[in-house]
Amino acid sequence: MQISVIIPYHNESLKAVKTLQLVAGQTYAPKEIVIVDSASTDDSFQLINKWIEENAYHYPQITFKNVQKGTNTPSSSKNV
Repeated sequence: MQISVIIPYHNESLKAVKTLQLVAGQTYAPKEIVIVDSASTDDSFQLINKWIEENAYHYPQITFKNVQKGTNTPSSSKNV
């Protein structure tokens, strides 16, 4: 079984990295983690990109995608 995790976020610079660490570190790791920005006005998008660049090699079985499509609600972000 393969699992994809979709995480919409809005101004989560304080919690985004911890969330990524917890999801990626599960006993049964997902195949991909898609993080979708919901019109954040802080530096969440950049922090997540930095974390992916610095840590993705620890989780070679997981594909990380940080998406910024101009969505403004969690439901529209999940639809991306």
